[in-house]
Amino acid sequence: MDCVPGYFCIQGSSAPLPCPAGTRKDPDRDVMSSPDQCIDCPEGTFCPVGSDEAKECSAGTYNDKAKQDTCQPCDAGTYQNETGSTGCKPCTMGHYCKQGAAAPLPCKKGTHSNATNLTSATECTDADAGHYATTGSTEQTPCSPGTVAPVTAMGTCDKCAAGTFQRDEGQTA
Repeated sequence: MDCVPGYFCIQGSSAPLPCPAGTRKDPDRDVMSSPDQCIDCPEGTFCPVGSDEAKECSAGTYNDKAKQDTCQPCDAGTYQNETGSTGCKPCTMGHYCKQGAAAPLPCKKGTHSNATNLTSATECTDADAGHYATTGSTEQTPCSPGTVAPVTAMGTCDKCAAGTFQRDEGQTA
């Protein structure tokens, strides 16, 4: 019988033996006869025991070293939206990134942030009274004349009620 891809067959063996974790079949060899013929998986990939081919790290994970059998999740405050990566990107302003994030999540309306290392929605800052913040805002915006924000964490400003007006921006009443 032929040796199985991702395995090597020592002369006289009764069964194929798998390439060790972090290595894979050498594509230039039809048959491998020793573990030394298994080749290291490159950065950005992983190879479990008995791998025929290297597998790319999925989005949200990375591998910055060769010869790995698993990929590492991106740390909280970072993300990776591509496969086969060797590192993670800082979270974007107005967003937060949980551990293993494949994409930044926006701060909810009424909150904002200009930091690039947020790890949860609770780290987004509430908009002050007299101001508002839309989803994913990097800063709060003062209410325009004719509008008010009577409380904190508003996603939009309220129009002045009929019979009232406000000529200044950033007001609460």
